[in-house]
Amino acid sequence: MNRFKLVAGLLATAVLASGCETYFDYHRVRVIDAQENGFFEDGDELILATIDFRVKPGVPGSTQVLFNNRSLDKAADGLEDGDVKIINNAQGLYTFGDLEIASAQSLLEGKAPDIVGQVVVGIENDWTPRDIIKDGLEEAAENLEALIIDVIESRTVADILNDPQALMDELAGAADAIQADPSWFEQLLLTVVSGGNPDDILNF
Repeated sequence: MNRFKLVAGLLATAVLASGCETYFDYHRVRVIDAQENGFFEDGDELILATIDFRVKPGVPGSTQVLFNNRSLDKAADGLEDGDVKIINNAQGLYTFGDLEIASAQSLLEGKAPDIVGQVVVGIENDWTPRDIIKDGLEEAAENLEALIIDVIESRTVADILNDPQALMDELAGAADAIQADPSWFEQLLLTVVSGGNPDDILNF
């Protein structure tokens, strides 16, 4: 029995200059080692499950976290060793609109911009029912919300500007904690409702 590890990529950006929206856009996937690569198999199917967040540093109650239901649709399929395939915008493009914009001067005055980001979990799609994966990711979104409130919402813009490394260290520690404690997903992968062929969490 293989041991699967939850690996989350944390992406974040602060909106500091012009414009009222920003976005993340995942363009393509390159396959290093496919699971279903045999002669009688049809290749792997990729899901990029995403959880969006936005927060204003130092502003209580500003944290918003949302698991994207549509991200459980396949981003690519028929993936075999060495393949490079395009991820379409329906599964790879995420736009954050209606953002608070801040200039360098307003930051120095303590006004808070929006910080937006994503947690991304790569999944090789097999027989695990989508509802079970959805429930697990919604629980992860709740945990992420508590973490962001603790790590970012508790800091003012001045705190971040004065000691950005402290924030980065806490975020890095949070990412390590997510990877080190995948118990809810390990239970998911072992469930009998997957018919012995559960969805696999990709290490990427």
